Parts: sequence; structure tokens; C-alpha cells
Amino acid sequence: MGVEPVVLWDRPVDRVRLGRGGRVLLAVEDEAAARGFDTGTLEPLGPEMRLGFDGMCGLADVDILPGPVVVEARRDVLRTWDLVTGEPVAEVPYGGGIDTPLAVECGMIRGRAAVFVFGFSEAEWGWEACALDSGALLAAQPDFHPSYWMAEAGIGLVDDLLAVPAQFLGFTGEDAVDKYRVDVYRLPEGRVCGSIADVGPREVSVAALGGRPVLLGGGRVRALPGGGDLIGHTGLWDVLVAADVGDGALVAGLCRWKKALSVWFLDAPDDPVLSLEAPWLERVWDMAMAPDGTLFLAADTGVHALRPLGTVP
Repeated sequence: MGVEPVVLWDRPVDRVRLGRGGRVLLAVEDEAAARGFDTGTLEPLGPEMRLGFDGMCGLADVDILPGPVVVEARRDVLRTWDLVTGEPVAEVPYGGGIDTPLAVECGMIRGRAAVFVFGFSEAEWGWEACALDSGALLAAQPDFHPSYWMAEAGIGLVDDLLAVPAQFLGFTGEDAVDKYRVDVYRLPEGRVCGSIADVGPREVSVAALGGRPVLLGGGRVRALPGGGDLIGHTGLWDVLVAADVGDGALVAGLCRWKKALSVWFLDAPDDPVLSLEAPWLERVWDMAMAPDGTLFLAADTGVHALRPLGTVP
């Protein structure tokens, strides 16, 4: 079965995020620009937002806000952008100590809209949560860890769980090598409640499937916080995303070296609803899945949309 994707934005894009129950898409171009889209019509919500090069941005979409906004975290400020006008609407001092952000997500903590920032503070890495309205520090990783090398990362927020990458030195024979895992923190206390091995720092993706929080990374779909396998394809999928679609959990996996994309229901991994091979898949860096099954792919050639269960208009 083949599906022709539609290009929404012909700029090199490395991240995509969904909000408003999957109705709004944020596409980010190398942290220099971002743009919002309506996932139903696939039309832009507004003009491009021209961001700074020394920060990271995330989509803030919580019930206490009148609508989704883009939050840019930089060394000393949190800047809020309007998706429709493409203009900044607020700026507050950043109350944390992270000076090199690598990943940003937004959610709630202690009843307040918060910006979760993962990155470096001098030569150590960890996460902090600051209030969206004031920038005040609300919570932080109890102990930041020395950094060996981590140039990019992803974090995930689902229910009251925050999943962040962790790096440490291990050994293969007598050779010291970088090792990675995901540490899961329970909020608002900020204590580790689980760790999952062999997941790279950029692979961290989370979802709620059938009311269960899951981690998608390391080629597997695993239950949070402990990491029990729900379905595994170790070493095959570079990017995994999933969503509840209809009466089932739909999963999409991308393999760059095979230039292949596969989509299947979680309870039927051997019966894919879509298997797609295309050269452009080699340059896809991120994916997001809407509740109707629409896939959005961030690639060097732009933002691509395809609907495995139907036709993209």
C-alpha cells in the first residue's frame, strides 16, 4: 500500500509537536523558525515565528490557557509567541540555572502552567520547571550530573511523569563508551520512579495509549514508569510515535537506513496498515500522530502529512 504525502511547509524541519487534542501542529526549523498549522485543513495558522538561535521552543497547551502558544526558553528569558500573529506576546526572566537548553516541553505542576527545560548548567545536565507566567523556578532535578557529550535531546511529559535522557560512562571490554538511559520522574515531587536502559537522548517520546502512559524509544513501546515491553522491534525503528485512534492504539515506526515507514495497531504488529518505502524517509528526524491517525513528519524537505487510514486532502 502506498500513500503520497502532502508538504505543508517546504523548509528543513527537525521537530513537530501536537496540541489542542491533535488539532494544532507546531513545526520547528532548527530552532531558528517555527510555524503552526491546523491539522484538519493542513493550512497555516499564521506566519512564521522568527526565533533566536540560542534557545529551544515548545508548544504550551494546557487547560488554563485560552489557546496554545509557543514558548521559547533561552539562557535568561522565557518568551511566549502567538501562533496566529507570529509575534511575541510576553517575556519573563528565566528563573532556573540552565544556560544551554536542549529540549523544552510544557505542562502543569502544582496547578500552574510550567515550562520544563532540559539542558546544561555549565558542565552538568538536568531538568528544571519554571512558571510560564513569571519564570519562577517551581521544581528541578535533585542532582544535576556531569556531562560527557550530549548535543541534542528530547524529553516527554505524560500524566504526572516526566521522561528525560541520562548519560553515563560504561565499558565495552576495556574501552570506555557513552551509555544512555531514560530516567522517569514523578511530579510534582521530582523523584525518580523508574529507569529504562538503551534509549538514546533524541529517541525520547511519550504517549498515553488506552489510559496507559508509555515510552516510545529504543525501537520499543514500553510501559511507564518501569519499562515493561508492550511490543518490541529492537534496533529497527529510529523514530516511534503512537496515538489512540478509534478503538485501538496505532503505532508508526520509521527506519532511516531502510528508508521505510510502517504503521500498525499495537495488538497486531505483524499486520501493518501501511508499509511505505521512499528515499526521502532517510532525512526524516521526527514524527507526530494525530488522533485521527494522520502522521506529520519533520524532514529536510519540509513537513509532510500522510493519512495511513485515509486520504490526505
